[in-house]
Amino acid sequence: FSEPYGQIPGMVDSKKVIGRRLKELRLALEVRTQTDFAATIGVEKNTYNPWEKGSRLLTFEGACLIRQRYRIPLDYLFYGDTAGLPAWLHERLLKQAAA
Repeated sequence: FSEPYGQIPGMVDSKKVIGRRLKELRLALEVRTQTDFAATIGVEKNTYNPWEKGSRLLTFEGACLIRQRYRIPLDYLFYGDTAGLPAWLHERLLKQAAA
């Protein structure tokens, strides 16, 4: 190729953005601690914590566990697409954002 090509952008939101989204989701689901949330999806807190802190990207497997337990669409977890969220959860997330 004669022209330089740039890096292909990431296919999902950044790990920091997904981490904030996970925290907002956990709180909207009224799960108070990371330990409790991790237990409900079947992982250890030391696995979940880096996802929520944004220091490690949420794995596909982890997202599937959240989807299975809470019926949260993968599009929301990875891209922030709220179209598939239940109305009651979407309302809670909007209220949190406004606070």
